Amino acid sequence: MTDGDGAADAERRRLAEADEGVAPWRRWGPYLSERQWGTVREDYSADGDAWSYFTHDQARSRAYRWGEDGIAGVSDDKQRLCLALALWNGRDPILKERMFGLTNTEGNHGEDVKEYYFHLDNTPTHSYMKYLYKYPQGEFPYAQPAADPRLLNLHGYHGAAFTVECPTGSGRLMNLYEVARELSDRLTSTFLRDAEGHRPVHGAQPQFAKDPHWKDLILFYEYFHGDNGAGLGASHQTGWTGLVAATATLFHTLTADEWHRGGRESLRPKSDGDREEPLS
Repeated sequence: MTDGDGAADAERRRLAEADEGVAPWRRWGPYLSERQWGTVREDYSADGDAWSYFTHDQARSRAYRWGEDGIAGVSDDKQRLCLALALWNGRDPILKERMFGLTNTEGNHGEDVKEYYFHLDNTPTHSYMKYLYKYPQGEFPYAQPAADPRLLNLHGYHGAAFTVECPTGSGRLMNLYEVARELSDRLTSTFLRDAEGHRPVHGAQPQFAKDPHWKDLILFYEYFHGDNGAGLGASHQTGWTGLVAATATLFHTLTADEWHRGGRESLRPKSDGDREEPLS
């Protein structure tokens, strides 16, 4: 807004009204958090483990004590009344009422929201607010990012004798370590060379695919093409692709027996003599 702009003049009037107590313009605004789960505010655990005590998966069936969260949320300045979006694409098992994320023990980056949302615009009095969130029309992958750690923890408890059919209907039986590795292999295949030496993440970019200075430069993108795996959006490390890197490293350096014996302690750094060749 610029001087002489009608909208700017109207906003200045609203600010004056708020300052003078004529109209409570600031009573309502985008004061609602995107994430209340996994915070010290909601930690009532005996050991003070805030990140593990209240997960995203529990948030839909447990009541918060000290706040609320929501998508594009608006509330009064005391958070006595909170309003936010609830979405459903016809495929998810639950309503989309809050941002998805992982706690420290589920992912690789502490407690973290694994989605993108944007507060695009807002006037000082919140008379105008603009927000962008893109909800997928396909089923949201709630279980996939946390699948590997959870399956490995269960494998550490049950051992190799406990098996399940994977994929469903295939007749193939796998223990939970093998299932976790299968999921990891599907994720990491986006970044690895296929039989023709092409990495799906490079898409149709000939320089990335063939140039000797670029072909082994693996970029972590914000998004990936659903049909061919080509990287889309900004090419920097993000939570989703950081998880891919973590699972690739885990299964390249750790056997099922090592995990069963040592659990997460097995992930401690190895000496230089024990290191394996890097993934190709």
